[in-house]
Amino acid sequence: DAVNSLLIECLKAKAMGSALLTIFYKFCTLSSDPEISAILNFLALKAFTPFVEFLAKWIYKGVIEDVYEEFFVQKTFNNSNLHEAKSWERLFVLRRSMIPCFFDEIAHVTLSTGKFLNVIRECGISMNCPYSEELAKQFHVLVSNLFSFSL
Repeated sequence: DAVNSLLIECLKAKAMGSALLTIFYKFCTLSSDPEISAILNFLALKAFTPFVEFLAKWIYKGVIEDVYEEFFVQKTFNNSNLHEAKSWERLFVLRRSMIPCFFDEIAHVTLSTGKFLNVIRECGISMNCPYSEELAKQFHVLVSNLFSFSL
């Protein structure tokens, strides 16, 4: 019944991408049945994986590959249209409706981090952290554990 309710809520809200995580989070925190909680947590963590992949590319490389507009950072126009410094500020913005509720407090810092790395990359400066792959793996585990713990 809880899984059906979750599905209905997702469809009713027409939620997609990282906005789904807020719905999953709320359902996971409301369930008191251990079996239902286990199913909901499993589904939430599966939905969480693409979010972490988007996030890792953004905070480690300043790159967004978001064809379906599922991430909470949005690229507003093509880099070739940049003519002045203020345009860099507006190149990437927060898509507020897509920020998961548990990520709201650090969404702006995340936006700024990716913007900085994007500017550096666009200037032709390589900012590849030699530990980025290992950090990305650890980050995925850490964020997944934090998500599970917060339930």
